[in-house]
Amino acid sequence: MIGENVTRELRALANYTSRELDLWIKEQILVVRELATSKTIIEGLSSGHQSQNDKFIKQQKALELYLKSVHKRMETVLELTVIDTEGKIIASNVDSPFQ
Repeated sequence: MIGENVTRELRALANYTSRELDLWIKEQILVVRELATSKTIIEGLSSGHQSQNDKFIKQQKALELYLKSVHKRMETVLELTVIDTEGKIIASNVDSPFQ
């Protein structure tokens, strides 16, 4: 009798944990999709191939500020770094991004 109750309780807890994890994963996927389609990110990447002028530096700083702002809302993420297709770091929320 006690064993059956324990088994039933463990199954209920496992089901609850599974639903919570599924929900958390779906939320993280939505956040990443929003981040990846952000106008600030897209503009920061499209300006990456321009010469090192004031406009590029301003957009890079804006991108870094954006990443820092997003990072504050994403407590489980350690670092947000934007790189171009050649692997060059465009911006990051940390001073020394992981490479």
